[in-house]
Amino acid sequence: MVCIRIGDEERELTWEEWEQRVQQGRVPPDALVRIDAVTEGAFVPARTLEAYQSLRNDAALAWQNRFLAGPAPILTALLVGVNIRVWWFAQVPRMGEFLVVRFTNWTAPALEDGETWRALTMGLLHTEVFHLVMNMLWLAYTGWNIERALGRLNLLTIYVASVLGGSVLSMFAAPETPSLGASGGVFGLVAASVTFGFIRPELLPARGRRVFGLAMFPYLVIMFWSGLMNEGTDNWSHFGGLLTGGVLAMVLDPVPLQRRPGWNHAWQAAIALLVVSILLGLRLAGPAVYPKVDHVTAETWLLDRRGPPRLPGASLTDTFHYRSLGWDVPVGWRSGVTAGGDSGFVSPAPRGERAWAVRETRHEAPVTGEVLAQQWLEELLRGWPSAEVGPIEQAEVADWPGKGVEVAVDDGNLLLQWRGAVRGLWSVEEVWQVDHARASRLAPLRDSLRRSVTWRDPDVLADARATVERNPTTRRGRAHLAHALAEVGEVEGSLALYRQLVAEEPADPAWWIGMLVVTEWYPGRVPDPDQLRDEALHAHPIPAVVIQAVQSLEAAGDDLGSVGLLELGWVHFPGDRSLKRARRRRTLPVALEETTHLPRHLAVDRDTGRLRPEEELVALRSRPLDLTEARRMGTEWTEGRATVAARASELLKRDPILAVDPLLILRHGAPPADRKGAIGGLMEEMRTLELRGSLPWLPEDLAAEVRASGFPAALAAAPDDG
Repeated sequence: MVCIRIGDEERELTWEEWEQRVQQGRVPPDALVRIDAVTEGAFVPARTLEAYQSLRNDAALAWQNRFLAGPAPILTALLVGVNIRVWWFAQVPRMGEFLVVRFTNWTAPALEDGETWRALTMGLLHTEVFHLVMNMLWLAYTGWNIERALGRLNLLTIYVASVLGGSVLSMFAAPETPSLGASGGVFGLVAASVTFGFIRPELLPARGRRVFGLAMFPYLVIMFWSGLMNEGTDNWSHFGGLLTGGVLAMVLDPVPLQRRPGWNHAWQAAIALLVVSILLGLRLAGPAVYPKVDHVTAETWLLDRRGPPRLPGASLTDTFHYRSLGWDVPVGWRSGVTAGGDSGFVSPAPRGERAWAVRETRHEAPVTGEVLAQQWLEELLRGWPSAEVGPIEQAEVADWPGKGVEVAVDDGNLLLQWRGAVRGLWSVEEVWQVDHARASRLAPLRDSLRRSVTWRDPDVLADARATVERNPTTRRGRAHLAHALAEVGEVEGSLALYRQLVAEEPADPAWWIGMLVVTEWYPGRVPDPDQLRDEALHAHPIPAVVIQAVQSLEAAGDDLGSVGLLELGWVHFPGDRSLKRARRRRTLPVALEETTHLPRHLAVDRDTGRLRPEEELVALRSRPLDLTEARRMGTEWTEGRATVAARASELLKRDPILAVDPLLILRHGAPPADRKGAIGGLMEEMRTLELRGSLPWLPEDLAAEVRASGFPAALAAAPDDG
């Protein structure tokens, strides 16, 4: 065994290890050596041993002499000089902004626009004096030492690779903000100094051990820790440079002490090829590998001014809660709106207007994908009337069938691709916006974002299911579930639950109203809807059921049935407030006859205004509350109005002022009790007709005749009693 002592470190070696180290120059001449068979247990300087002299590596000795001589640090000085010159140019007005916009390490333009040179140019760019001074001091110090120890090409290899390693790690681990500076390369050189000192301690002379290895380790720790404590520091770039420099220091050798001929050149060529491959790969595949994050997390980051954690090993805890709509956002994109006004996220890239928006909407009534697309187009065309609109085609959103359309705005320079899908009252829409020049390049990013969209049951349905699972016997919970099922278009399941509730508690009209709501929403999907309406009216002949049945008839396009049912409801429940509101919304008369409290337009003769005979009033009260009778009354109402309208048209041609009475009947359903007041109201409505061209209660063709005949002017000039 051979015992060797270098400084305070003592190590035992086998004879083979001793020979190998001496041959490689890894045992300095002043190292103390003990070989029991030769030195009789004493430590003697290695240079005094014949075995050492015969085995020593002249190359190692030459390296040590060269290291101690300290050749001129040409490459280090060149790197420092370039950094200072670039900083100097950055002080020129407008030049600084240009350099920052075009040459910082910024994920958005690097991956979206293929500007991958940023990953290297950021290592030569500084904007703050303090940042520049600190980086240049460390670059000069460690660069000179590495240049003496490993040679200029190895120094350049470590610096460039460390800058790139830090940039790439920062690009994917902290892509939300741009970064610049030589810090990644500096950390790589400091880490290389530490690593070289640890793996080659016996090669270094005493002076060299003061600038490598353990001597540099505290500085590396302090530098990295200070970065962690500074909120605005790109620690991922530091960490990437540190790892890259440390690894390369283990594989690159001092030039005269290479493990075999051409060792360094092979590694330098491989690293150069890897650098080019990474830059080219990111340029080609950047949109496909763009880092993304869930939109809720992205919104949380934007609300937090400090941004996401940027420290190595840090993580963001996310408390799970149910969300019906999930979708990803490119990390670093900011909240904004598309050209069509859709709220979402926009790219911070200096060139191009890219945006991504997804939204879930609950509508008042079910819509189709075609209608959804038309609504979006109408909103877009308000701001871009000259937009080029493509055809509405079949598409898919979150695995749900839907519609899609592409629109070009801004003279074709900007493309908006809309897709939407519908589930009952609920819809989901997504909008991808991209500048035309980058549409093909960014297609992989668009497709990746589209694949990230997930659309589950709306919150109301998920909550209702959970309630019923916890308590299957709750009637209100099952009613909520039935309503929620109807909201997403599950008609059969909804009606089955409502029927079950009717069987359990027939006295509650809410179940029938719920089924009528389903009939209103899906008039073509409910089997035998007329029977369901009649059953509801028979089981619960109340105003609420009548109004809901009317709404379901209107949704089905049954105008006679809806008007007639409102007439029947007004006969059975005269004066009811909910029915009164419903009739007024449809411009139907609401006046009641004072003595009978029946609808005035039904209780009095339309021509004379006198009360009808008692037997007719009894017959009116006894009319059954069902759809057959409703349609009969609807027919009577429609035919009666047509007759009055024809009479008004005829009188307008003879003398416009003679049309006052038929017009009052059209407005009130019968001769009004207060004719003078009614004429005053008619005069107000004629002014509205002159302004708008139509009135809700006046047929369109008759409205045109009224205006053409000069009736409004004749009425205004007539005496007060008409």
